Amino acid sequence: MTEIKGTGRVIAGQDALFDGVRYRIAVVEQHGRRSILEGTIEAEPSVLSVLVELGEAAIDLGSLGWFGFYLVDVHRGAIKLTGPIKTD
Repeated sequence: MTEIKGTGRVIAGQDALFDGVRYRIAVVEQHGRRSILEGTIEAEPSVLSVLVELGEAAIDLGSLGWFGFYLVDVHRGAIKLTGPIKTD
């Protein structure tokens, strides 16, 4: 297992945009295929509260593109990724 680390933008709902959110995403390789399913984000408590309230959000993982996610543990900043989002 490897990790992707960086800082990206997060969008939640129609109006909530947060810049500078740090992330760590686990990359798991099985049978020659890579999967990214979970990770953590670091943000202000107020940002985490908004993410819980709004439900699904999206994070920009740079060259990998945008991925949907849910915040599953507010205290740890744990997220569950739901998959890539097409932006075209």
